[in-house]
Amino acid sequence: MTSDPPRARGWLTVDEFLRDDAPRLHDRIVPVERFDGGIAGLANVEQLRSIPPHEAATRRVLDYTVQLPLIRTAQRDDRLSDVVARPARGPAESILVLDGDRLIGIVTPEDLERARAAASVHSGAS
Repeated sequence: MTSDPPRARGWLTVDEFLRDDAPRLHDRIVPVERFDGGIAGLANVEQLRSIPPHEAATRRVLDYTVQLPLIRTAQRDDRLSDVVARPARGPAESILVLDGDRLIGIVTPEDLERARAAASVHSGAS
């Protein structure tokens, strides 16, 4: 899990996001913040980079966000195995980890793969 992941400001135009926020991001999937500070969902940075310039200048990051109700979420004390067993509700593969309504982390598909690999090593060692 990446604790306190960087966020995209959803109210920015895609153009502003690519200029101001994207250069400091290292992951391809980023949580998107609403103007009130809450989390709106997740955006794919590569998808945002592929938006035609005329559209990127007028549309906001929120317009391309997979909304929170379609994302698998976990609370701070949830077991990862229980969260992964829940059916996905949308196309986003990452899991947002919350403490109440506050975002505290993100579990990426790469994190899940590492956890599976570690579990298979430990189960094979028994």
